[in-house]
Order: sequence, then C-alpha cells, then structure tokens
Amino acid sequence: MTPRRPPARPRPPRRAPGRRPHRAAAGVLAGLAAVAALAGCQGDGDTASATDTPTASTSASPPALTSAECVPIEHEGQRLGVTVPAGFSVATPPVDAAERAKAGHVNLLSLAQLAESGRRLPTAMIAVYGYGRGEAEGQRALELSVLNLKGLTGGSSSGNPIRATPATVAGAEGSAGGDGDPRALDYNAPDAVDSPLRWWTVPTDDGVFVVTLATTTPELDRQYATELPAGLKPGGC
Repeated sequence: MTPRRPPARPRPPRRAPGRRPHRAAAGVLAGLAAVAALAGCQGDGDTASATDTPTASTSASPPALTSAECVPIEHEGQRLGVTVPAGFSVATPPVDAAERAKAGHVNLLSLAQLAESGRRLPTAMIAVYGYGRGEAEGQRALELSVLNLKGLTGGSSSGNPIRATPATVAGAEGSAGGDGDPRALDYNAPDAVDSPLRWWTVPTDDGVFVVTLATTTPELDRQYATELPAGLKPGGC
C-alpha cells in the first residue's frame, strides 16, 4: 500500500516590491549613515585634515572694506581691536561660529578674507580666536586655533609642531610663530610654493586671543604679517 504524502503547506503571499527593504540592505544603509555622521563630526575635531572641505572660506562673504578698519572682537568680557586691511571682507562672527563653539573645540570670533578676481579661494585669510576663563589656554588654545585655521584653508594637519616664541604683541607679553603649508588656500591648484602661516597670542586678564594669518605668497605674507600685529589694540577699538 502506497503511503500518502502530507499535504503541501500553503505558500506565503508575495510582498509588493519596494514596500520594505531587505534586512541586509537595511543594515548597509544604517552603516553608511553612521559613517556619514562620523565624517561630519571629524571636520570640527581637534585636528584638521588635508582632505577636509573648508566651509567658511567658500561661503558667501560680506562686502570688502574700502579702507583699513578696526574690528571690535569680544569674548567672555575680553576685548581686542583688530585692524583689518582694505580689500578684506569681514564676518564677525562667522556663519558657523556657533556650531564650532557648541562642539567645544574652538571659539572662532572673526574671519576676514581677501578675494581675487577669477579665483575661487581667497589669497589671504585672517582668523581670530578667543578663550576665556575655564576654556582652553596656553599651548592647547594655540594648537586648537592653528589646526582650525588649517582646516578652514584646506591645509594639511601634518608637518612641523605648532610652536610660538615669546614676543611683545600689541604691547603685551604674548608670543608669535609661523610655518609653511603646501595646501593652505591652494588645495585646488597646488604649486611648489608653500603658503605662509602666522599666529600671534595676546593674553588678557582672564584668557587669551589667538590671531592667525594665512597667505598664498611670500609677498602677501610680508605685507600683512607686519600690518596685522601692528594694528592689534587690547581693550577694543
């Protein structure tokens, strides 16, 4: 006698295509989202990368100054006047300053850029940072500021250590330093000439200001590296 086969189980109905993603695909999408989130956070970290996409340097700028102008900078009750040369556009504070401060890394207070016709990137950039009581100080404040400047200009985080030697800046016992960067303000059209970088620290009663400068040529560096520190005014304009 031939044994009977068990009745076949009914097949589940087919799902309509595109209604619900496959579990594996959902996992891939979640992984990509996590990577994207991490990549977004790295741009505001303590170190800058040569592959970071600058934000402030490519954003819309206010009108350029027709003559040199003292720009008042203030942070946590500290005041500094910064004389910005003619031709620069100035944003005080920059458009993304709140996001950077919220992240707890740097206090970017003012950003000035010198545009050149037919060139997408500025040929010079002045960035001013400030730190008050309970915030970064000393070498830490300097490193955060200079690394942020390199990120803004598309520069490289590698190279020589960020150092400054004692110097009289704006009548105060501060410090000054500098370096060359192969990519700063030239990352989309690199050449054989390093872009000069400069920085000065101006101590206050409750903190410190860090004034930084990036230029594309030695000629611009010689001009603004003399004008900028000479035009700093502790206490404001």
